[in-house]
Amino acid sequence: MLAQDRPVMGIVSGQGGASGQRERVAELTLMAREQGRDVHIGGR
Repeated sequence: MLAQDRPVMGIVSGQGGASGQRERVAELTLMAREQGRDVHIGGR
């Protein structure tokens, strides 16, 4: 599947400790930026 065929928005949610979540978000942010996507992170 080509990157341009993928949805423009992804929602990531999960459970776990804060440090694990930070690592996961950092990895996903890097991956998204490598694909040329804008990254916006929001909290509750």
